[in-house]
Amino acid sequence: LSAQKSVDQIHLGYYGAVVALKAKFNSNPIKKYNFCKEGLGLISSSIDKSPLDLELRYLRLIIQTNIPTFLGMNENIEEDKNTILKRIENEKDLPLKRLMSQFLINSDICTENEKKKLASI
Repeated sequence: LSAQKSVDQIHLGYYGAVVALKAKFNSNPIKKYNFCKEGLGLISSSIDKSPLDLELRYLRLIIQTNIPTFLGMNENIEEDKNTILKRIENEKDLPLKRLMSQFLINSDICTENEKKKLASI
């Protein structure tokens, strides 16, 4: 993907997710930080171009909820969660819809009311 001249936003988002995940398998703290920053930057760039794409929002949400808070790279959690909650009922991709719902239900970022709403979808 990195060699492609033009890729769609979903591919760029997944490439960003792969870059961010490289941090998990690197022992150098500076490289870990840089991989996270670069990967999240790519995903955020994709979201800027496709702001209503729930799959991109979900990718960023998963990554940001798993990054330690002290790194300061989790500023979009609430925004992504709210976008997903507002639009999830209209999502046509049923496996993606179930995946996002289960993630949010099992997370600690949703209120009990939000979890109940998700469970009823």
